[in-house]
Amino acid sequence: MLIADVLRTTKSGIAGTLGLGKDGFARASRVGEPKTRARLRQMLEVLDRVEAVTGLLLAAHAWFRAEPLTRHLLALAFRPLGLVPCGAGFSRVSRSR
Repeated sequence: MLIADVLRTTKSGIAGTLGLGKDGFARASRVGEPKTRARLRQMLEVLDRVEAVTGLLLAAHAWFRAEPLTRHLLALAFRPLGLVPCGAGFSRVSRSR
């Protein structure tokens, strides 16, 4: 199953979300480019971490599309500290003891 199918979007939709051209996933030669692979890997890492907070992959994907990339990088950096994106900032995640 394709990532686009799981996220209920198209390959060109994912390419646009990642800031790539619409044909970023249309040609096999472009899929293998380092820039394409790096951005896709970053997106999947962010989705994995945000899904752990939201509980839903589709909610994580909606958040990813709505937030600027710098916000995603902040989320990656602050998650190990127990902070998650929330509105205009971050909130602390309560941990079970």
